[in-house]
This record gives sequence, C-alpha cells and structure tokens, in this order.
Amino acid sequence: MRWKREKRGFETFCCVFAIVCFLIVMAVHDPGQAAPPAAGIEKHQQAGLTCQSCHKESPPKASVPGALCMTCHGDLAKLITKSSKAVPNPHASPHISPGEQPKCEECHHIHKPSEISCKNCHQDFKFKMP
Repeated sequence: MRWKREKRGFETFCCVFAIVCFLIVMAVHDPGQAAPPAAGIEKHQQAGLTCQSCHKESPPKASVPGALCMTCHGDLAKLITKSSKAVPNPHASPHISPGEQPKCEECHHIHKPSEISCKNCHQDFKFKMP
C-alpha cells in the first residue's frame, strides 16, 4: 500500500513538473517573433530598415541573398578598406578568387548571432565580429 502512495506522489510530481516547464517555455516564447533577436537586427532597425526592406514578401519566407547586402554596405573594395585593421582581413581572403563576391551570409546573420566562418579551419585567428 505504501508503494502505491509513493508511486502516486511521484506521478503527481512529474505532472506538476511538466506543467511548470511548459508554462516557463510559453512565457519565454513569443509566437509573433520570427527568430531570436540578434545584434544585426537591432542595427538594421536603428538604421530605419524594416523586414520588407530586405525581404520582398510579407511575411518573410525566404532567406535574403547575400548580394542584396551590398546594396547598402557597398562593394567589396569598400568592405576590404573598412575591415583593413583586422589581421587577417576577412574580406580579403585568399580563398576568394579575384572578382568573386564573398557570401555575406556565411558569417553575417541577422536573426541569430554572427560567426566567423574562417575559424572553422583557422582557430588561431583573433579578430572579432563587429
């Protein structure tokens, strides 16, 4: 008889625990938010851009091609100059053929933290993502 009470108590605990976890997740998750906020989204909002400035459909469905970034951020020569203090300069990579445009989205993200894809192979690189 005692083990039945202990089992019932354990089952009650598990149910209450599951409900509390569910309520915490629901309190933190905003279903109207398409993706977690990241520094990139704030910078673009501060510049007066909206989702439709880059995404041409509403609500946004597809990823924005990196070439669209150059519309506002300038051409590759401008980016190489802007990042010239970084050693090595990520926009002047020897892995990019002359005339080839790097894929902005490999490192820069709007809806999640950006990353330095060079560090996938070159862990010793010290530069930081702005």
